[in-house]
Amino acid sequence: MTRQRMVLALIASFTLAGGAAAADRADETGEADRDLNTVFSAAYMTSVHSDRNIDTLLLDAAVGFLSWERLELFGQMTLVRNTGYSTDDWNPDLGRMDEDSVGAGAGIMARFHLLKSGRIGLFAEGSIGGVVYDKQYPTGGTHWNIMSRLGGSLSYSLSERAVLELGYRYMHISNGMMDTPDRNPAVDSQGVTLGLQYRF
Repeated sequence: MTRQRMVLALIASFTLAGGAAAADRADETGEADRDLNTVFSAAYMTSVHSDRNIDTLLLDAAVGFLSWERLELFGQMTLVRNTGYSTDDWNPDLGRMDEDSVGAGAGIMARFHLLKSGRIGLFAEGSIGGVVYDKQYPTGGTHWNIMSRLGGSLSYSLSERAVLELGYRYMHISNGMMDTPDRNPAVDSQGVTLGLQYRF
């Protein structure tokens, strides 16, 4: 098994184990702890470097499995759609390289709640996971990549169970040199995310 597949298998194992842990805890604890804490979100990202002209749409579904006073941990599943192209400043003869691609992955997401006042809240969020694409992404890279995201969101409580979220995310995608050091092109993007947290 390659290092890439080992990393992705480990991330997927943690994600699945997190969902199982949440179910087990619901059976062993009181009524309040049996709520299933979920987050559904969509994000639109644009690349930040001049040699990347790529737009990315992400759809995420997450299930909480551990929580403390301000910190929450989630297992996360992600669908990705990239459109656009790359150029190579060192090899302009390559022209525009098509980066249209789709991918799917799994990972871990963490939230730290900074403040809450009435219905309004503010939290920081970070996530890391593995993604497999239908082609080498970006061009010259591999089908397997690591996706990391960092940012923050404002939240507004619609009810005791539903919370609307709007935020900013910065995203980095590369294979982490798991193939070879000279085969690790990266894409850095930033954008907005809109989500709904719901406790079933």
